[in-house]
Amino acid sequence: MLLDMSSKSPFSDGIRRIVLKKRVNLAIIITSASEYKTQMRKSTIGLALSYLIQPTFDMNKQFAIIKTKNFLDVLNREDLKRGSVLFLDEFGVGMEHHEWRNFLVRSVHKTMETHGHEGKILIVTVPVKSYVDSDSKKLFNIHIEILRKNEEEKYAVCRVKILNYNDKVQKLYEKYPRGRFKDGRIRAIKEFKIRFPPEEIMEKYFKISDEAKLSLKYSLKDEVIKIEQKKIKTMFNPEECADYVISHLGLFLKERYGKKYIGMELVMNHFSGLGQTRARQVKAIVERRLNLSGGVDQNIPLIESSDTNAEV
Repeated sequence: MLLDMSSKSPFSDGIRRIVLKKRVNLAIIITSASEYKTQMRKSTIGLALSYLIQPTFDMNKQFAIIKTKNFLDVLNREDLKRGSVLFLDEFGVGMEHHEWRNFLVRSVHKTMETHGHEGKILIVTVPVKSYVDSDSKKLFNIHIEILRKNEEEKYAVCRVKILNYNDKVQKLYEKYPRGRFKDGRIRAIKEFKIRFPPEEIMEKYFKISDEAKLSLKYSLKDEVIKIEQKKIKTMFNPEECADYVISHLGLFLKERYGKKYIGMELVMNHFSGLGQTRARQVKAIVERRLNLSGGVDQNIPLIESSDTNAEV
C-alpha cells in the first residue's frame, strides 16, 4: 500500500482508492497493542476510520455492537454502494474463543469472498488481542494496533500492518504501509495518529453501545443461572441437601391445621434448579431422619438463618 502523504488523511484515502479502483473488498481488524491494556479507544478509532473512509457512514445501518444477530444484519445489507463501510464493534464479546473463531470465519468469508465485487470495507474491533492469532489474520488485509492515546488532545497513535497470506508457501506476511512524501521520497510509515470523532458522533455511539452492553449483562446473567442449575443437577447429593435443610429448618417449615411440615416447594425454590422430583426426595430424607409423621415434632429446635442461597 503506497500512501500519498500530502493528503489530509493519507491512510483512509489510500483504503478508499484501493477499493474503488481495484474493485475489491477490504477487511480491517483493530486491537490494542498489548493484551494487558484496556480502554484503549479501539471502538473510537474504528468509528473515526468509518467516517474518514465514508463521510456518509450511517451508524443506524452500517454499525453493530456485541449482538451476533445485529452483526449478521449489517453484513447482509445489499443496499450499500461501493466503498461503503461495515463496522462490527466488540466482535466476540460473550462468546468462547472457538465460537468466535467459527463465526468470524463464516461471516468474514461470506462478506469478503462471496461478495468480493461489491467493494465493501469491513472494520472489526475485538475485545481480546489473543483472539487474533495467525489463522484469524488470514481473513484480514490490515491489522491496526493501538499503541497509546491522548485523551486531552483526543487522538490515538496506531501501528498499521498490511497483511498478505501466501497460500503456496502457507505463510502470512506483515508489512508497514509506505508513504510518498512531497519531496518524492518513499519510506515505511510505522505509526499513524488518528483523531477521535466529533463529540456528537461519540454521544450517539455511547447511546447505542450502552443499550447493547445492558442487554449483554442480562443475557450473561441468564447464562450463569442456567450453568448453576446444570451444576446442581449433575452434582446433586440429596443427603447434603437434607443436611442443609435440617440445619436451617426454619427456612423450610410451613404450617397447616396447626401442624408444621416441610414445604416441598420451599426446598425446590431454595435450591435453584433442583426440580420437583429431587425436592420431593430431599423432603422424604429429612422427614425420615427426623422421624416425622404428619408434621414436624414441636420439640425439634428450629435453627433460623438469613442465608437464602445455598451452594450445593
